[in-house]
Amino acid sequence: ADRVIVVTPSSLVKNWCKEINKWLTTARLIPISISDSAQKETQKQISQFTKSTVHPVLVLSYEQLRKNVGLIGKTPIGLLICDEGHKLRNPSSKTTKALYELNTKRR
Repeated sequence: ADRVIVVTPSSLVKNWCKEINKWLTTARLIPISISDSAQKETQKQISQFTKSTVHPVLVLSYEQLRKNVGLIGKTPIGLLICDEGHKLRNPSSKTTKALYELNTKRR
């Protein structure tokens, strides 16, 4: 199964996880969510996402993506979803550049 990353404002990370659980149920998949975790915990969760097929969905904030894009690295991502995508209009912003560093098939 392809991996999915959902990038959203930090205030919406938990909402995305609730909606995924509501529509897909935890029996089908359990998303990993990262908003304001401690860096050590964040690294552990990203490692779990990149190495495991049990957790194919990662929901994280734009800030956490910018900080940790190097950890996600060249992990193949099947789909990248950017909530509030209008914030990405500036192609030279750090956030937009971080998104382009991801190895993804579909954006």
